[in-house]
Amino acid sequence: MNKEYIINRLSQSATKKDENFVVNAIWNRIDNLNLKIITQQYIYCKSIQKYYIIDLYFPQIDFGVEVHEKYHDSDYMKVIDDVRFDHIISALKVENINYAKRIVKTYNNNMEDIINQINEIVKEILKIVELTPNLRWLSFDEELELIKKKGEISILDAITFNNINHVKNKLFNYSTGSGKGILKSWYYFKHNKNLLMWFPSKCSDSREETLKKMKGFANILTHDSNEIHEVNINSNLKWFLRHENDKTKRVVFMKYKNSFGESGYRFFGVFRAMGFIDIDINNKKVKARRFIKELNEFTLPK
Repeated sequence: MNKEYIINRLSQSATKKDENFVVNAIWNRIDNLNLKIITQQYIYCKSIQKYYIIDLYFPQIDFGVEVHEKYHDSDYMKVIDDVRFDHIISALKVENINYAKRIVKTYNNNMEDIINQINEIVKEILKIVELTPNLRWLSFDEELELIKKKGEISILDAITFNNINHVKNKLFNYSTGSGKGILKSWYYFKHNKNLLMWFPSKCSDSREETLKKMKGFANILTHDSNEIHEVNINSNLKWFLRHENDKTKRVVFMKYKNSFGESGYRFFGVFRAMGFIDIDINNKKVKARRFIKELNEFTLPK
């Protein structure tokens, strides 16, 4: 079997092709619509006050899968991965969770090796599912009700909203009519004019492709998800001066695409504008607005 051909065929809409292939292969083999699957899920390690993202996570059985692509094939990254693994296990043990984490290595492996790794993980998941009674995937309305009861939304919440109006209507009870017409990417909160709801689209791994598609705009989320860099290659001096001293806080619901090609908006935290930063795009330095994460939770207005 030709690994590259199969992965490319099954991941035409994805940027992390190996990860997309592994996630889809695991999900299709499990074939259980009551088992909730989440890609790119946050977890929190209290001991070091740090968040980590798991590539694939099944919350009902506390089972996570990491996909290690070519990027991980270095002595430096292997040390980082070991530390990260220990922190993830520590984070979930603090919460008294019986957590299992497995790794699929796609680099330096042929297709048969990757399939064998996937099949072994699927066998383990199916055994756990068989021993887990009353397995049920909560509906969107049930997940939303839990968030409203606790009075805050967190990056640990795995809820996804369909569109901007869905966030405004369902979470904040703002009337937005039928949803027709032009939607902005930001709105002021009624109770606080110094606070914005912001709905940026997450930049793909190809920054040049995103800039072309978005007519010169791109919102680049850093690898640790703690900063957003907003690029506007059509900007002029007036644009820079207008935003130079902006310190507005923004409640960010970022549009992203999961490993199944589905788009939606998820809460990414509360960010504050912090001037400008130079970033590299196509071997050129480009000035971008810099937003730094201040909070991982947001208290819902009453």
